[in-house]
This record gives sequence, structure tokens and C-alpha cells, in this order.
Amino acid sequence: MHQTIYPLLMGGCQKYRAKRSVIVDAANSASISWAPGAAGNLKQWTASIVCKLVNPVSYMPLFDADNTGNDTITFGAINGGQLRWITNAQGSATSLLQTTSLFTDTSGWLHFLFNLNTPHATAAERQRMFTQGQRISQFASVSYIAQNADLRWNNTGLHQLGKERTNYGSFIFGDFKFIDGQGALDPTDFGRFDPKSGTFALRHFMGGYGLNGRHYPFVGDAGDAPATAAEGMKDRAPIDGTHVAANNATAAGIATTDFVKDSPTNFKIGTDLRGNFCTWSPNNPGGKAGYTGQTVSDGGLRVSPTTSHTAFGTIALPRTGWYFWSSLYESGSWPIFGIAQAQAAGNTQYNTGPYGWQYVWYGNGGNGTMLPGSAGADANSPNTVGDEALVCVRVQQNKVWLGRRRAGVVSWIGGGDPIAGTNPTFSGSGGGGVYRTDLDLSVSTWYPFVAGSAGGPTWRTNFGQRTAAYWPAGYLPLCVPALPKATIVRPAAAFVQAVDTGANISSALATKRAAWGNSYIDIIRSTGAEGWRFRFGDDPTKFLDSSDNANPKQNFPALAGGSYWGGSIRTGATYGVVSGEAVHVNGVTTTITDNLGTGRKIVIVRRADAGGAWYTYHPDLTAGKLIYLNTSAGETTDGSIGAFTSNSFQIHSGQPSGTYRYIVLAETSGLIGIGFYWGHGSVPGPMCQLNHSSALTFWKRTDSAGDSYVVPSALNSNNPRDYCMSFNSASAAGPAPSRAVEVTANGIQQRGSPAQADANANGGVYVVLSFAEFAFATGDCAAQGMAR
Repeated sequence: MHQTIYPLLMGGCQKYRAKRSVIVDAANSASISWAPGAAGNLKQWTASIVCKLVNPVSYMPLFDADNTGNDTITFGAINGGQLRWITNAQGSATSLLQTTSLFTDTSGWLHFLFNLNTPHATAAERQRMFTQGQRISQFASVSYIAQNADLRWNNTGLHQLGKERTNYGSFIFGDFKFIDGQGALDPTDFGRFDPKSGTFALRHFMGGYGLNGRHYPFVGDAGDAPATAAEGMKDRAPIDGTHVAANNATAAGIATTDFVKDSPTNFKIGTDLRGNFCTWSPNNPGGKAGYTGQTVSDGGLRVSPTTSHTAFGTIALPRTGWYFWSSLYESGSWPIFGIAQAQAAGNTQYNTGPYGWQYVWYGNGGNGTMLPGSAGADANSPNTVGDEALVCVRVQQNKVWLGRRRAGVVSWIGGGDPIAGTNPTFSGSGGGGVYRTDLDLSVSTWYPFVAGSAGGPTWRTNFGQRTAAYWPAGYLPLCVPALPKATIVRPAAAFVQAVDTGANISSALATKRAAWGNSYIDIIRSTGAEGWRFRFGDDPTKFLDSSDNANPKQNFPALAGGSYWGGSIRTGATYGVVSGEAVHVNGVTTTITDNLGTGRKIVIVRRADAGGAWYTYHPDLTAGKLIYLNTSAGETTDGSIGAFTSNSFQIHSGQPSGTYRYIVLAETSGLIGIGFYWGHGSVPGPMCQLNHSSALTFWKRTDSAGDSYVVPSALNSNNPRDYCMSFNSASAAGPAPSRAVEVTANGIQQRGSPAQADANANGGVYVVLSFAEFAFATGDCAAQGMAR
């Protein structure tokens, strides 16, 4: 069986608040180190580490003892992202724990817990690893330490975070606790499962720290920003009978500006926001082949893209709000900066896509060219080393301002004023844009964006984690507590799933959705060769079969024997799901009102009293085209259903008379994600941000024929998840590593083989539907959603 690793993250409106974090940057040869004055317990200890990854696919030492490489915890040495705990005890006994799961997500915070307890009689209990409150129990390689072995950790040798020997790692550390002499502590000694969101929230450790114990929250003496790096390295563990003196650490390659507001806890200090901030992602978001992800540094804030590279933010623009960020131009030739969709990567025709793809400034000699379409030029563009590029976005108003800060003076391109809201660089619906008036931020997904030109420019961005005196009034930093609060904070209140045998699957789902009454849709499928059964709460004795297109709804069978997966979706406007039946008469258009109030929705219609296609509308399809859930065909021009508005749609008058079942699924923050990505044929594959970590992921290729796939978390415990079920065929479910999907804190990334045309073909177009396991933006004083 696979091991279960749930998407979780810490935070919460409790007494413990992580106020700061510290950037440890490999490019600066940075590390945190200490050497105990006396040996502590060499057989029993616990380490709690809260960190954010920056470049996880390279060799990344996390926690090292004795600077020999014999006793170290690292990422990325094998298979690009696996976590390894290597020990080589002083008595020559060795051990290796190497996870099956990958750790490559840079969009959120992680909590790791490591136990050493070598006296234990059971080998597997001598070393334990946890992430996000859940034990890691499945390993690609595993051998445990010998009983009663002494390790180098907690001896008098050099201990290091972010370094071993001459190897450096890039991290943002949010909290570190080391407990001397206790090797059986659990995650609940350091956190709790937040009842609001189900995620893991940090709390105070209430026990004793022991002789060499220590707590580094990376704050100053006043409890927030440190005055010096040394002050930020002070041990804040309480002094007691066993922890008799502070065990401070030494900072190397770390400045006071490296103590930032990026935090694993969402909260406000007045108007000052703390929580998970946007950084630049090293992972490829999409676009064409060859446009791979960037190597980033400075806590994910510095990027040096070349002509064949682009970088996108780890947090996409939400559907509402005003946001600002700035980028300091440090070296190299002129870059491109602004906002873009993922498919912009590698495309030189900036305005040929369905939504424009990029709205940016492109450095071009003394002037700057506005793109898309070479819309104009401005001599005030930030194209001199030392300039700062400025971006203001009002999402709902479809307005973007690009500007420059030079020698302390702020100017906006084209004479714009983002505070007054006038003369935006780009706008939508004719709204006064100086250079373009066709911007539409309501469609697809938009990201902060930087791309390269010849010579490789270097930019260092501030998304708000560092204080900026010139921050424009009214604009928020791009961070989790500034995002609109998820509509559904706890997704388990509206989507549940189970795995069971035969008729037990129905009772298992019924138990989980007991409070929903008849407001549900069940989707049940055998893991063997069988179709999908759709059962509706208003007609629970019947079902529609996805593999039977010739017959109407049928009596629900007994489901004797075999293994089944089942999911239940809660219906109701609150949950963004509406379902019902409509009687349609040929020759008359039937209008169905869903009152969901958004154009970002999926509509599925199928005859209930006869056979027929599963007509499906997705908002990222080409206008006038549909896909069919029951076939592998790509998008097809079809007007059988249409006239999609924010509150209704129509069944075309030419459709045969009969009773039609419809399902409408609206994009609902914290529960339902509707997305789109382009394949690029490389590994790792493209990303799709959904504002949640996914419990169930569906994708379908639209520009060409290709099977559609469903990956549910109930059948997949490791990450990436590879237990796939085809939606348009009755073939048996099973592991498909070539179509593995990594679940991130706020979306998914394809991790399978590039040869899989139905998942990641170069230039392939794919639409996505996802149900959340944990929300990403749960609001102030609530835990943040996170993958793993």
C-alpha cells in the first residue's frame, strides 16, 4: 500500500505566531551553524524544522552534523527532490532513509520532524520522519540504524543548517527547534490540526529542551525584526533545569535584510501582513519546449533569465484585489517584466493567443517597448542598472500600471497614476489604457512574469516580504493573507472520497456526506475495467453510466465484490455546484438558470431518458467548441449547449425533445479549481495553479485527441500521484508513472514522461478540473493550505 502524505501547512490564529523567517542563500555561501560546548545525548533527540524550498532539484543540504557528509539530511541528491537522511554512526553503523515522495514545491511552507531513538527495540522506530503532521513510511531506499548506536548529531562537532562540507542549500527557514534527549516526540508536540481548515498549525513546544536544545525563531530581542544577524540567531528556548544556557548560532552570508516577513503563520500587525509570500518559481509553468524553469536565488527573489528562460510567480493573481511588486535591475541586458499567462513562455507572438498571453515592458535600448503588439515605447522605462521596475494591478478593474524608481524618484510609464487609478499602461474594455485596452484578467490564470533577453539580466524582486517605503497606498503585497479568503475553508465539507469493496462504497460515502441530505452527486468507479456511475441525490436509485451512451439512466446496481473508488460532491450555490433535470422540446431553446454568478464554470449536459453524448463546456476552450467526457476526441465545434453567461446557459433548440441532466461546476476558491495549461514535452512538466492542493485532478487534451484522466488522492498517497483512471474509457485503473501529477500547495505539476501526448505534448493544450483537499488562501488567522 502507498503511504498517505496529506497536503498541510502551519499557521493559525493561536498564541504561537512565526513572525519572521531568514533567507539562507547558496549563492551567498550562507549557512547557520553551531558547535555544542559539550556532548549531549547521542542516541535520542528530535529536530523540528520549518522551511520553504527554493531550488529543490539541486543538491540541498538541510541539516548536517560534524561537517563530514556522513550524518546529514538533504534534498535532491537522487531523482530530483527526494528527501534523504544519511547516518554513519561513530561505531561505523550506517543507515539511509530515502523517500519515495518528491519535495519540489516552492509555493508554500513545509514542516519536518526528525526523531532519533536508537535504544528502541524496533528498528523502524529508531529513526522517524514526519512532514506536515504525517509520518513518512514509504521509502525508495531504507535501512535503519543499529540499536543503541551513537550518532554525530549532538556531539561537539559543527552542526549546520543549509550546508555540509562545501555544499550549500537555498532555503527560507521559518523556525527551528532541537530537543536534546527526547527521541519519541510527535508532530502534535509542535503543532495541531487546525479545526477550521484541517491543515497543520504550529504551536509552542511545552516540554524541556535539554542541555544542547535550542529554538531559533529568527527574530530580534523585541520579538520581530533583528537589529543584526547575530541577534536573529539567538536561542529563544526557555532556560530551565536542563537547558541551562542559551545556545546561540552563527550566521554566515546572512544580512539583516535577509530576515523577511515570509512566514508560516497568517496574521496582521496593523496593516503589516505576515504569511506565505510569492517568490519566483524554479519550475516550468508551461509554454513551449526548451523554456524550462529558472534557477533562482535570494530566497526565490533573484532570477537571471536568458533568451530561453522565463520565470513566473509562485502565487498567481487572484480574481479580485489590488497588488504591487517591484524588481531591482542589478545587471545584464534588458529584460521583460509585467504579467503573463503560462503559455507565454517561449512564444514570440505576444498577442496571438486567446487572451494576449503577455502585458509587459520589454527593455529595448534607451526606450522600453510595450507588449503585446509593440504597442508603444517610453523613455522612462527602467533600463539602467539600479532602476526598480514597478507593477501595480487592479484585478477586477482590468488595469495594470508599469513604472520605474530611479534614484529614489518614482514615475509611471505613460503618465499613469495607480493611486488615483488614472492612465493605466494597459486596461480592459477600453478603460483608458495608454498602450492597450484589451486586457482581460477574468480569463485563464495570470502570473507575475520576468523573461530574458540576450545577455541574461538579473533582477531581485520584492513581493512585500521586505519593507519598501515607496509602497503605493491601497495596494497589497502578493501573499496568502492578502488573497481573498477561500469560499470553502474546509473542502471536506463539500467533497469527500472513499475506497472500499462492492456495496460498501455506497455506505462509506453515505457516512461521509451524512449532513448533506439529498444535496449531492456521487461518482463511483471500479478500479477494474468499468465505466463511471453518476448518481444524484434527487434521484438516488438511478445512475448514468459514462461508458453506456446508448441507454438512459438505469437502476443503481448492487456492486457486489471488487474494489471501488467513490467521490461525493455537495450541491448548492454555496459550494459552486448546481444539478438538476430539464425537459427540453425540440425547436425551442431551453434556458437553464444556475445563479452561480461567474463565467468561470464547467457545464455538463447529458440525456437522462435516452442515450447520447456528454456535452461539456469548459471556459478555457476555444469559443464555440465543446468536449465530450465519453470520447477521446479533442474540442469540437458544437452548439448543442451554449449562450453561457454568469448565471445561465442554454440547450439549443435543435436538440431532440427529452429530459436532460445537467451539472454546473463553478470555480470556487478553496474547493473547485478550473484551469488550463500548455504542454512543453519536457520533464518536469507544466504547472497549473488552482488556489488549492488537489484531492482529485481531472485533465483532458483539447487541441487533439487524447484520453482524459482522473487522479484521486484516496488511491495515491505519495507525491507525485500516479494512480490514474481514464474518464473516457472503461479500462482498469492503476499506477501510471508516465502520467504522474505532483500536487503543490496551490495547484498541480505534471511529472510524467514527456512522451505522453495526452498529458504533456509540446504545444498541447489541456483543460483541468480539480477538487481541493486543502485550501491555499484560508484568510487571516487561519492555517495556510500546503502540499505533502
